[in-house]
Amino acid sequence: MGKTLPFLLVLLLLNGCSMFKDLDEYKDDLQSTDNDSETGTDGDTDTDTDTDSDTDTDSDTDTDSDTDTDSDTDTDSETDTGTDSGIDTENVCFQLGYECGEAEDDYGNTLDCDQEIGCAESGEWCSSNQCTSCNTNEHCGDLCNDCTLDTSAPYCSLDGMTCVECTENNQCIDGAWCNSNSCESCVLDTHCGNACEDCTLSSATPFCALDASSCVECVQDEQCNAGSWCNTNACEACTIDAHCGASCSDCTQLSDSPYCSLDGTTCVECTEDSQCGDGSWCNSNTCEDCNTNEHCGITSCTDCTAINATPLCDPDAQQCVECLSNSDCQTNGVSPNPSPLGLCTPDNTCTCWVPESDETTACVDDSSCPTNYVCAQDLVGKNHYSCLRTCDTTLAASNGITCEERNTTGTDTFVWATMTTCYAFSKFGNTCTSDDNCRISSAMDDGSCENFSGEDKCTYSCWDDSASTSDSTWCPTYPEDTNACLMPGGYCNAL
Repeated sequence: MGKTLPFLLVLLLLNGCSMFKDLDEYKDDLQSTDNDSETGTDGDTDTDTDTDSDTDTDSDTDTDSDTDTDSDTDTDSETDTGTDSGIDTENVCFQLGYECGEAEDDYGNTLDCDQEIGCAESGEWCSSNQCTSCNTNEHCGDLCNDCTLDTSAPYCSLDGMTCVECTENNQCIDGAWCNSNSCESCVLDTHCGNACEDCTLSSATPFCALDASSCVECVQDEQCNAGSWCNTNACEACTIDAHCGASCSDCTQLSDSPYCSLDGTTCVECTEDSQCGDGSWCNSNTCEDCNTNEHCGITSCTDCTAINATPLCDPDAQQCVECLSNSDCQTNGVSPNPSPLGLCTPDNTCTCWVPESDETTACVDDSSCPTNYVCAQDLVGKNHYSCLRTCDTTLAASNGITCEERNTTGTDTFVWATMTTCYAFSKFGNTCTSDDNCRISSAMDDGSCENFSGEDKCTYSCWDDSASTSDSTWCPTYPEDTNACLMPGGYCNAL
């Protein structure tokens, strides 16, 4: 009977019938299984020797000496020595839910669950007697590689296919993030700086600085509103030469308007005098010649109004002068030495100075005159002296004024003098009723009242006694009127 039960169990299992409805039945059957001691030598012939020693309650002793000779032929040539419990390992592994690996049952029997089932699928490994997909860092991919052995790719990809550098950001060093299983520097708007911030979440600083140090307002002009540009990661108004106006034009690239206007609206030629060439100044964003009273000069612009002696600018010569017209030298004129008889000379200085209290009075000496004036004879051959402006060299008469040597109370000196007395010259062209309206005195004979086309006007003689000829250059209207000295009579035309 000891042989019969294991034999029947084997036959039933081979026919696909399970003797164990559950693990409890399996355990119960194990407890009821007899221990058989078999010694088998497998070749082509098996020889079994059985010795039964039974002790009965009766006094009969039976000794059986049976010799069985079996002529069975086996396909293997193994010699098994052990205790045959008669257990079907495959079925037991199935009952225990084991798919792979070695295990022991509750009774110390070793179960090799790989014999028939195993982990047959590629990319699986045996974990706790279960076939498990190779998708961990220690078991990864079709070959179940151990990624932890490779410092450059110590993690298994999320799809379990291969070893990679990273699968999430915290597996990278500071200042780096995991992008497609590779650690990359945090230099993007969405990953910026040492902390890998997402700049796009901030409306104030939505961009990553070019040095990837922090989130900033901008890194290029296009990221600012119209009329603004990006200056050191901050948007600023376009009011400088390189960024000007609503379109942020680069004025420096425009040869004729390289500067941004002070109001920051447009490119212009200039905004200050220093941006113009020599002899020019900036007037309403345009470079102009320095020929005004406030801006005068050929090489540099001088403010003539700040110079007492020369408060006006000669626009042709571009230099500061004392006068441009007779009115500048007269009462309420700009000259530092105004005179009721003042005249502006060809070199733009004033002459014929007399006190306002008496226009006909004569000076006594130079002390009676302002600086740069001398007390000189104002009508040749007559004993009348006025304060006249000195000049440098002889100059032919023009507009009735000449630079020539005249007798002074000291030595003869070059002065700006009229071709009659300063008084008579100032009356030229005035309406008159008699000669006395036009001269200092009859003795001086420095002026007369003459009729010109039915009009009586003050004039004076333009007859040169020394040359015995008329001279139109002596007249105030010359050179505009080249025939200013009228004949007969030799008077300057007052019309």
